[in-house]
Amino acid sequence: MKTDGSQCVQICNHPISRFLIVNDEIFYLQNHESENRYNIIYKMDIDGSNGQLFYDLSVESLQYHDEWLYFINREDEGRLYRLPLKDKKPLECIVNVPCINEFAFNGGWIYYTIDDPNTYAIEINGDSSRKISERRGVHMGIAGNHLYCEGGRYVRDCVLNRIPLSGGDEELVVSFTLH
Repeated sequence: MKTDGSQCVQICNHPISRFLIVNDEIFYLQNHESENRYNIIYKMDIDGSNGQLFYDLSVESLQYHDEWLYFINREDEGRLYRLPLKDKKPLECIVNVPCINEFAFNGGWIYYTIDDPNTYAIEINGDSSRKISERRGVHMGIAGNHLYCEGGRYVRDCVLNRIPLSGGDEELVVSFTLH
């Protein structure tokens, strides 16, 4: 498609839930509703050709980093896994804690939340881990030396906080209430 939106071309004829473009391939999640299986990992060429199953596993939050696909494994209580794009190495569990909600990358670390009120960091190789905040980040994003996240108590509250990546107290960035 051109930048003005003209010459749009359909490259896939089935619904997908999330996708990533990595080099000349699109990795995407597709549902198998008749089998009650959701968000299975597929890939296709950037032009829509060669669509195929990449890994038969139900996942959430598909992300790419340094030649690996990272995701939350729904079939293993929501633990964080990674899968290499090129080699046929086995699937690796990076964070062996159930119920991962969200995660983000920065400088060799993975920042993540689970079903408790905290935010954590673990080295990308899975070695060292630590708690960085006693507040759970929601809809996380990283810029500079901070993890930015939502933090309103009610749906109508719009609050953006930031937490230093090195750990510590969160700081309010902006707050307002929708009427």
